[in-house]
Amino acid sequence: MDRLRLPHLSLSSWSRLGLAAGLLVVFGSLVISLLETQALSASYEQADAARRVNDNNDTFRLGLFEQQAGINAYADDGRAISEQVYVDGQQLAASVLGQFQAAAQTEQLSREVLRVTVTAQAWQAWAEGIKKKVDDSDAPIDDPQAINQGATLFQTFLEADDSYAIASGQRIDSALDAARRERDRLFRLSISRSVLAGVLLVGLGFVLSRRVLVPIVQLAAAARGLATGNPMRIPAGKRHDEVGDLSRALTAWQASRNDRERLFDLSIDLFCVAGNGYFKVLNASWERTTGFTRAELMAKPTVDFYHPDDRQAVNVEIERLRQGTKSLEFRARFQCKDGSYRWLQWTVAPVVEEGLSYGVARDITNQVSAEEALRASGAHIRSILDNVADGIVTLDDSGRLQSVNPRVELLFGYASAELVGEPVTTLIAAPHQGDFLVHLESYLRPDKKQVRSGSHETLGRRKDGSTFPLEFIGSQMQAGQQRVFIGTLRDISEQKMERENLERRVLYDALTGLPNRSLFNDRLHERMAQATTDRTPWGLVMMDMDRFKEVND
Repeated sequence: MDRLRLPHLSLSSWSRLGLAAGLLVVFGSLVISLLETQALSASYEQADAARRVNDNNDTFRLGLFEQQAGINAYADDGRAISEQVYVDGQQLAASVLGQFQAAAQTEQLSREVLRVTVTAQAWQAWAEGIKKKVDDSDAPIDDPQAINQGATLFQTFLEADDSYAIASGQRIDSALDAARRERDRLFRLSISRSVLAGVLLVGLGFVLSRRVLVPIVQLAAAARGLATGNPMRIPAGKRHDEVGDLSRALTAWQASRNDRERLFDLSIDLFCVAGNGYFKVLNASWERTTGFTRAELMAKPTVDFYHPDDRQAVNVEIERLRQGTKSLEFRARFQCKDGSYRWLQWTVAPVVEEGLSYGVARDITNQVSAEEALRASGAHIRSILDNVADGIVTLDDSGRLQSVNPRVELLFGYASAELVGEPVTTLIAAPHQGDFLVHLESYLRPDKKQVRSGSHETLGRRKDGSTFPLEFIGSQMQAGQQRVFIGTLRDISEQKMERENLERRVLYDALTGLPNRSLFNDRLHERMAQATTDRTPWGLVMMDMDRFKEVND
């Protein structure tokens, strides 16, 4: 058998249901209390009226007894009419009794109060009628028998009236007691209903608290835990109302936040959220990089962690962030727990309306060290290049000059600014530019991946148009993803002259200036090799025209 389940109602439906039930209970209690109050008031009014009638009857009856002496004094005159008075009194009482019964039934009075009221009022009217008859009777009555009979009847009436009055008082007291008992019953009933209504309201409040308030309190505690970084268990979102929707949404948000925090902590970069001069959120990379715990980093103003020489620049950057300007590639030295400093490069985006800044920092200490070493090395190399005896140039892929050293300026008479961006052929004499470009192409071709070097002799041209023998030594090197083309330019005028002099001394006779035997043998072997290659006949004729062979030998 399936377990009885409550219908799936929304939180607003539960709230409206509880409000309606509470209003219904309160309204019902008010209506019941009003009806009971009206009934109790009517009972008291009826009993009070009966008591007043009874009090009046007692007063009147005492008056009758006081007048009895006077009535007896007039007995001689009154006995004759007493019988008629008695008869008239009975008729009057019957008439009054009928009238009061009809009125009582119309007003729907209680039976006990009706009986007491009608009886007392009828007796009063009867007694007043008798008194009126006696008072209005002025004629003397001479019939002694009638007088005696009337006196006897009147005396009987008085005695009967007294007992009837006592009975009426008893009935009135009984009615008052019944009214008191009714009052007490109604009071107890009202108290019972109020207690029952209170119990119902308490039970309804308990059900609503268990159904609505308890999950809301749990969700609020879980949300506060997430906000403070201390996640708590979120109630299961199996309900089909607003609380269930909120629970499922909070669970999904927590899962998404956990995923982000995993990525947040796994990153090698340093992520942070800062505001009011303090860190608010930090990832685990801060602890690995600085040695401080996240709590220690968030306990002090951020500027206190920077190198004293960098704090002014940091404050300027913070002020720019407050004005809504992003910070890109800002560098500063950040202190570690061991007292050392690490270079951090910042990228920060401010959110002015939230008063927060979201930043990413990267530890570039090694990069800065490499850059400093490179700058030092570059300065050293530049010093060498500036003082080397040869001219050195760098070229781009199209053969244009990118840089020249001072020796190039001295060799060709150009300033550095005049040469940068110009083709390298600017430094080559026009007749030799074609051969030079063919040689240079072997270095500049994109498919030439092998690093190589080589020399090429050509004719250089100075700014003034003069020329000189020039040796070009080209090479290329790979600097990361970029190829660098380097050319060494050397004035070989002296070397060429010395070589020519040496060749003349070796190949020509010092006395005659004519080619000697070495040059003869060189040309002979060259011609023989050519004839062998061409398969052509050749001959050799030797003539000693000046008979100088003997001297040479």
